[in-house]
Amino acid sequence: MVNSNSITLHGIAFTGDDTGGGANIRHAWRAWPGATVVLGIERLDRAGLRRRIEASIQEGRAHLWRMDSPLSIAREHLASQGVSEDWDAMATWMASFPSARDWRRAMRTTDRKELRRVCDRAHTTPLAPTNLRLFKQTWALIAEVAHPLRTQRVRVEPCAGALTSRVVICEANAASILDAAGVPSAGYKGDGNAPRSRRESILTWLRTRNIGISADIALKAAEDTQGDILDALLMTTDPQQTVAPVEASVESWIY
Repeated sequence: MVNSNSITLHGIAFTGDDTGGGANIRHAWRAWPGATVVLGIERLDRAGLRRRIEASIQEGRAHLWRMDSPLSIAREHLASQGVSEDWDAMATWMASFPSARDWRRAMRTTDRKELRRVCDRAHTTPLAPTNLRLFKQTWALIAEVAHPLRTQRVRVEPCAGALTSRVVICEANAASILDAAGVPSAGYKGDGNAPRSRRESILTWLRTRNIGISADIALKAAEDTQGDILDALLMTTDPQQTVAPVEASVESWIY
C-alpha cells in the first residue's frame, strides 16, 4: 500500500458495460487517514477514469484508487489457458481480446467453471470474477484501465509494480465491507421505500466511521436507485490493513 501520512483515497464504483462506462462509473474521494469529509462525487466513463488516474500520477502526491471490481481471475483459469501465473501476463493476455465477450468465449472453450479466488473465499464476495453478471466488469477494469496504467508508474496492489509507487490501485468489495461490519449488505439497490431506507441506514453507518458526508451528497446517494453512489462512498472507508497470502500476488486481494 501507499506509505504516506497524506493520501487521497478514491472510491470507485466501476462498470463494465458496452459503452465504455457510459459515464456510469461513480468516483468519490477524501483525504485519508483520519476523520475527513468526502470532497466530491462525480460520474466518469472508463477513459475518464484513466485520465483521472494519470493526472494523479503527475501530481507527485500519494493516491490510493480503491475499485469495487475484481482485479484478477483465479489461477486455475490461467493454467487452463496456458497463461503463466503472473499478473502482468494475465493482464496482457486479457487485453489481447477486443471485448469482454470475446475473452469469455475463449475461456469457455477450455473451462466453463466460474472459479472463486482465495480472496473471494476469504471475504465471502457474492460472485466469482468470471460470473455471467460480473465478467464484463472484470475484463474492463483489467484490460482497459489497470493494464495500460501499469506502464505509467502505477502499482496494482499486491500484484505488480514498484512498492515505492505513489499511485496505487487496489480491489475492494462493497458487500464484503458491509458484511465485515455486521451491516446487512442486501436490499439497498432498487426503487421503493424499503431500498431507500436501507441506503439511508448505510449512510448513517458511514458517518459512524468518521467519514463526513454533506447533505447534498447524502441526498444523491439516497435517491440513486442503482446504489452506485453509495458503493463509491463505501470504497472511501478505511482499507483493511492485512498481510496478503502468496496467492494474492497473482489473484489480487481485497482491502
